[in-house]
Amino acid sequence: MGNELPRNTILRLSQYRRLLEKYRYLDQPYVFSHDLARILNLKSVNVRHDFMLLGITGDRRMGYNIHLLLEKINEKLGKDGVNIILIGLGRLGESVLSYLEDSSSYLKVSAIFEIDPSKIGTSHNEIDCFSITELTAFVKRGGITTAILAVPQEDVNDILPIMLDAGIKGILNYSPEQLNVPDEVIVRNVDIISSLEEINYSLSG
Repeated sequence: MGNELPRNTILRLSQYRRLLEKYRYLDQPYVFSHDLARILNLKSVNVRHDFMLLGITGDRRMGYNIHLLLEKINEKLGKDGVNIILIGLGRLGESVLSYLEDSSSYLKVSAIFEIDPSKIGTSHNEIDCFSITELTAFVKRGGITTAILAVPQEDVNDILPIMLDAGIKGILNYSPEQLNVPDEVIVRNVDIISSLEEINYSLSG
């Protein structure tokens, strides 16, 4: 997988892939950029530019070949299932799991980790929940580098060092805590409150 593509393009490629998989199951061989843009609420010029970065040009009469698009996107994002872990099995963690299970994602949650004794040893849709003390061994054994962090704010400072020591290099952070990590660790924050407040501000303007 190359790192030369802009981040926004990578994010859109993920959206394209999930949508194109649905088109493929409908036995539809071609799709127009303006149709993808309309469904995904994007601009056609961005869609065409993204595909140009993949080295793909469309046909004016038929559009873009879906099989070729998926092939090129898979080359960039990877087509083999990527194992990740979830830390935190509260209501938020359960919601994240349900979302991933319902989406057409190439990501697979291979294990859940918790500090709550009442949740350790349970399973969620056949995904086992382990003690956080087992995280390092599991991560190193499975070569896992990415984790979803969905724990209460007060637990972050205890859990984050364990994640970093285990070798986690990518974190999708659902907690409201700003993570202090080394430069080589990639963090993406999902701040629901800030997003809602930004929407409300935009609506009131």
